[in-house]
Amino acid sequence: MKLLEIKNLRKSFDDLEVLKDISMDVNEGQVVSILGPSGSGKSTLLRSALDPELTAEILKVLKKLAEEKMTMVIVTHEIAFARSISDHVVFMDGGVIVEQCKPADVIDKPSNVRTKAFLKKLEQ
Repeated sequence: MKLLEIKNLRKSFDDLEVLKDISMDVNEGQVVSILGPSGSGKSTLLRSALDPELTAEILKVLKKLAEEKMTMVIVTHEIAFARSISDHVVFMDGGVIVEQCKPADVIDKPSNVRTKAFLKKLEQ
């Protein structure tokens, strides 16, 4: 069952368009992680900034909720965490969804050049 549907969402701050025609669905029980570099539109899409001191504790809670099949959409730079709990991963850049699929496909074998560059940079 679809719990969240986003269709053709656009958001601008004055002349700066930060979300450009975003469309995605979240189904009941699904865990979706939204990945991407700073400035890609993740936080604007969801408004879920975390205090870095609370990150470890929040990750524990999110993992427990995922194990209980709680429907969630999370924004994170914690790639290993996203891989471990997500059913679906969305990678954003420049206000658009660049790639979305199963975590293993997006994180371990991305098809988009921008996704590959972002993940390679995080490995360094």
